[in-house]
Amino acid sequence: MNTRPVRVTDEADVDLTNAAQWYAERSHTVAVAFVEEVYDCFNVIRQFPNGAPRVRGFIRQLPVSGFPFLILYRPITSSCCGSSTQAKTRARGSGSGDDTGVP
Repeated sequence: MNTRPVRVTDEADVDLTNAAQWYAERSHTVAVAFVEEVYDCFNVIRQFPNGAPRVRGFIRQLPVSGFPFLILYRPITSSCCGSSTQAKTRARGSGSGDDTGVP
């Protein structure tokens, strides 16, 4: 199956790291489950980049199962460089699309 790479923005990387640390302070088991669910989301995005619903323009949103967290992403196609998907994150229930945070 032809899959696209997922590029995680620096902001999303910080959000994911902070969220994983937040969960780890409370439960190692829950922190591991969170990271596994995030990787599952990335695999879904790789295989089905247009599978999640659009929320604004070309931005798509995929919830992290079992956690109040969303993966916001935009499939990118470039004739010179192939294609990829760029991911951003935010906690569910946060305000604008630019808000990020730890649950």
